[in-house]
Amino acid sequence: NPVGLAELNTNKVMRNQAVGQVFANVDIMDNLTLNNEVNGTVSYGNDYVFQPTWEFGARTNDQAQSTRRSSSSTYWQIRNYLNYNTSFENLGVNAMGGHEVQVNRYNGLDGTRTGFPSNRVRELPAGDAQTATNGSYAGSSSLQSFFGRLNLDYDNRYLLTGNIRGDAASNFAPANRWGVFPSLSAAWRVTNEPFLEDTGILDVVDQFKIRAGYGLVGNRDIGGYRYGDTYSIIPTDFGNGVQSANLGNPSIQWETTRSTNLGLDVAVLDQRVNLSVDLYRKRVEDLLLNVPLP
Repeated sequence: NPVGLAELNTNKVMRNQAVGQVFANVDIMDNLTLNNEVNGTVSYGNDYVFQPTWEFGARTNDQAQSTRRSSSSTYWQIRNYLNYNTSFENLGVNAMGGHEVQVNRYNGLDGTRTGFPSNRVRELPAGDAQTATNGSYAGSSSLQSFFGRLNLDYDNRYLLTGNIRGDAASNFAPANRWGVFPSLSAAWRVTNEPFLEDTGILDVVDQFKIRAGYGLVGNRDIGGYRYGDTYSIIPTDFGNGVQSANLGNPSIQWETTRSTNLGLDVAVLDQRVNLSVDLYRKRVEDLLLNVPLP
């Protein structure tokens, strides 16, 4: 009877979280701004589960079980970057450069016992010590980044954007921790060219833009400490034993996606009809993949 079980079983989940953010924008000089951001999150959780003994007709549960879990985590991020805007006659320049750090730490523990003398006595010490099981975990991850961007706009006709990032992730061994990922894109707004003004084409065509881009993007999502050996504890007839949980690969490095793109944007009839065409190629190198152990 699912309704009866829902009434009998206790499953309480409590979550507390505090989130904070502080930021400041400082005008250092004309066209130059310093931006500072600090973000942080603190989380705490407490779970309580109790399954009492019960009897529903021919079905019974004669072993009460209680479980306690607690967990906590902290996350903080600091980002600082400079932004510069200026123009030289027909050339507009926007440049940005900065630094960022992210750190995440977490831990938790749990315990379970059965054999309680009564459904009214539910705390773990009241259960049978011979049935006690427990576990714990802890971990951390961090990321440090340097980044920059440069935008050039000449007479609203020729557009050029360059980006570069350098990232160091704790998911990789110290020798392979850093990855550098640049990108470059350009665009030509043909409809803004003076030689089209007297042709009559602009009476029909509102926009005709050609785009091209090439860049690298990194991926670190493989979990922590895959570059080292880890082990798990298992019960055996002779006591606890140890078996391999992860075969470390110290050569693990950033997964890189190389992308090349050619595009065309067209708008006609007062932008009532729009067309975008893209031709692209993506190639993934150093693919991050977890292979199950036999």
